[in-house]
Amino acid sequence: MFPRIDKQNGYTLPEILIALTILGFILTGVASMTIQSGKTLFVSTEKLEINADIRFFTQLLASEARSANAFLIYPSSNEERRDSISDRLRDGEAGDFLALVFLEPFPTASDDEHITRIICYYRDSDDEQAGPVNRVDYTLPTPVDPSLVTPESAIITTMGSGESSEIVTLARGLAGNFLFFNERDETVIVNGQIVHGNVARQVTDTYNFAVSPRG
Repeated sequence: MFPRIDKQNGYTLPEILIALTILGFILTGVASMTIQSGKTLFVSTEKLEINADIRFFTQLLASEARSANAFLIYPSSNEERRDSISDRLRDGEAGDFLALVFLEPFPTASDDEHITRIICYYRDSDDEQAGPVNRVDYTLPTPVDPSLVTPESAIITTMGSGESSEIVTLARGLAGNFLFFNERDETVIVNGQIVHGNVARQVTDTYNFAVSPRG
């Protein structure tokens, strides 16, 4: 005798289709959760790095500005737009190049103040596109008499002789597309947006702070 075959064993076509449909819903949900988790992790990681950039930039610039005697703001890092007194931006104007000027009596304490050091912060972009924020710090070998040599000349020397370092990888200026705003010729207001990520997935955060040289 041959064993009987039970024709009721196995699954019917409708049952298979229903199972596949349910499985499809489950896989879609899992994939959606995985993608969303990846996006959340990406944003959280970039936000942490942006906050670190903001703290570093704020603390460094605020500390150096408090030690400086004066500041000058120019439209851009382009030498042709920062090489003369007429290029200086006045109250209510904004630019992408900030120079902190340090003055000390020279050669003795009873003499007039001379330019001894210049620190430059500048954003390498002349438009709405994000660009890096760089810093150049230079101590002049021989103090400069500002009545004989303009600060602009000392800044050109600084940019040519000082070592540049990147402070922020990408930033946009929000003060009329510029980063540094002159407030009453007394205070520098830094208004920008730090950018992290890539073209497809950008994470941004706005920062706004004010610094004033000691005068």
